[in-house]
Amino acid sequence: MWIAEGSITDTGEDYLDKIKNPLVWKKTQKILLSATKVTLQSILSTAISVAING
Repeated sequence: MWIAEGSITDTGEDYLDKIKNPLVWKKTQKILLSATKVTLQSILSTAISVAING
């Protein structure tokens, strides 16, 4: 698979879409502060949960 410079994955696009809301990003960060290992997928999952549940 070839990825052009500046390309972003679907997961990355989803992540950026969810955290563009400052309140969602702030709550997501607060939740993840206690995590010992954080992946893009875990951040995305948390951000989706925050966006849905507040």
